[in-house]
Amino acid sequence: MSINGISDDRFSSNISRPTLQPQIQEQQTQPQSLPADSFRQSGNNSATPAGTDILKAAEILSKAPKSREAEINWSISLLQDGCTGEPVLADENHLVFSTFDKGFVCLNPTTKEILWERGALSPDGQQNNQPVKGTDNDLLLSLKEGKQVISVDPLTGKEKWHIELNDGINSSPIIGQDGNIHINHTEKVVTYDGKTHKKLSETPIRCESALPFIDQNGVPPAVGKDGTIYAGGSDGTFHAYENGTGKEKWAYKTDSNITVSPVLAQDGTVYCVSDNKKLVALDPLTGEKKWEFKAADHIMAEPSLGRNGEVILGSKDQNVYFLDPRTGSEKWRFQTDGEIHASPKQLKNGNIWVASNKNRIYGINPETGLKRWSCKTAENVVFPPDSDEKGNFYIYSNDSNMYSYKMPSTRQTMETLKAETESEQASNRNNDISVRVEDNFVVIGGIKLPKKQSVK
Repeated sequence: MSINGISDDRFSSNISRPTLQPQIQEQQTQPQSLPADSFRQSGNNSATPAGTDILKAAEILSKAPKSREAEINWSISLLQDGCTGEPVLADENHLVFSTFDKGFVCLNPTTKEILWERGALSPDGQQNNQPVKGTDNDLLLSLKEGKQVISVDPLTGKEKWHIELNDGINSSPIIGQDGNIHINHTEKVVTYDGKTHKKLSETPIRCESALPFIDQNGVPPAVGKDGTIYAGGSDGTFHAYENGTGKEKWAYKTDSNITVSPVLAQDGTVYCVSDNKKLVALDPLTGEKKWEFKAADHIMAEPSLGRNGEVILGSKDQNVYFLDPRTGSEKWRFQTDGEIHASPKQLKNGNIWVASNKNRIYGINPETGLKRWSCKTAENVVFPPDSDEKGNFYIYSNDSNMYSYKMPSTRQTMETLKAETESEQASNRNNDISVRVEDNFVVIGGIKLPKKQSVK
């Protein structure tokens, strides 16, 4: 079985792995001097007159520091317990994650003290089961081999309420944009009121062409503000179903299988990924294509959304893409050192987090697409992290350890921004930094400088 395009041997708790401590390695990116004629004006590729201000900027850019590294706060070995989904930081003192053997575990991320545990999973585990933030300052957990959904207080682990299910589920509960709780079963989605927890509807989702992938690979659907259920079919078709009746509102046909969940924007736009290297943006009412984006290789996990609605997408082509939600055009791309199998994510302090399958994680500046920091990990990271406002983030690695990392300071002065620009552009573009004019600014790489301002 595969989950979000990742073969299940990445998740198996039966694979014996040594417990390793990651060795933090500093990238040896050497500062390089930039000749004045290396500046080019974007668009016509013609040489730009080198004014005094540009030359001074180039002098500063040539003094780039070595790459900064994220640091390990702590690591906890889960041994054969393994981790089955993304960790969730309920607050700065409560980190909750799911394991194969112990069920759900809550620990204090400062002291590493185990605060509570709740319910062991089935012997084979629920491989994409994870805690879900509810609508009432609670966490929703799937227990009893997927036959019970329980709401708990994240501070104590005590039950608030629960729902008994006749049929087991193979993924976590879904909180829709409508604020209700949706449970996907074989051939149907059952909806419960987000406040009263009473059953509202059962929606059959079997269509003539194919059974949606939510039943085969545990890839859950997405639910819109009006309750519409969006799911991908194994025949390469995206479907929109009317909640309650299961009536198909529209269908959008791709030319390949669908292996990851759709993602909904605040305006309802449906972002869908298929196995043909494409992401399409669909109108939620009509299913008409707004735009599409094609990566150079397969997209292994669902996209995520930035603070301003940007679409953040990783690919096997080693790039993370930052796309304009209106047009699908690239704002920037960043190339890592390996394939990207986990969904990139914008952390609470603004950094774009991304992991490569070459055991390295990165923090990217969302404004410029330039690297702020990176760090070597012991093994692959296949789930996105959760993070706090202080620059800490929490990830599970395939060496069977849960890690807490501290990001370097991201306070961005003009001096450090210019130095970072040189460091990235010099290495990625062979010293060819684009220069363009926008209103009263000269833009060097991704950094704006006032036309008349000298850089000292």
